[in-house]
Amino acid sequence: MVSIASIVLPMVFDEPTRHNLPEPDLGVFAEAKLEAEKASGQPDGGGIEFPIYDEVVPASDVIEKVQQLRAKVDSKGFSTEPHRTLFGEPILSPVRAKSSVFAVQLATFVQLDNARSFREKLRAGGSEAFISSFLDVGRKGKNDEKVRYRVAVGPLLSHTDAEVLRDVLTKKYAVDALVVDMSQ
Repeated sequence: MVSIASIVLPMVFDEPTRHNLPEPDLGVFAEAKLEAEKASGQPDGGGIEFPIYDEVVPASDVIEKVQQLRAKVDSKGFSTEPHRTLFGEPILSPVRAKSSVFAVQLATFVQLDNARSFREKLRAGGSEAFISSFLDVGRKGKNDEKVRYRVAVGPLLSHTDAEVLRDVLTKKYAVDALVVDMSQ
């Protein structure tokens, strides 16, 4: 008990660490230039070149990147590209000639709870299972978008290994599994 108290009590009474960093002085270059001008008696600072702040610390392109990203994601967080996958989740699509990372898709669910339950069953069986949510846009001409949940195992770096795993999981879980391309 004494050992535990000696560890826990300092943590309880300790104040959070605060990092007080000074604000950057944006006029530091101008001040240095004025000092050089005074010392040299010349208006150009005696030929000393001082960098312009904007050249030393260029404007960030973060805002532009965020805007580009917003154009690729709808208001619900799903990609606007054909795969319509939820942003941040693995994209599962048909295998192509240039596919290099694979997964074995075992099922697609309408209810997230069912997908989670099946994923946990796969994990309990030793598989690296995950869920990939996507927006099913329905048939052409109808506006009935619904979220669906794919349960898959992966990633796998060999198409042959993915096919072997597909066969094993198909028999073990009595599903019609398929090998798919997995990307981000």
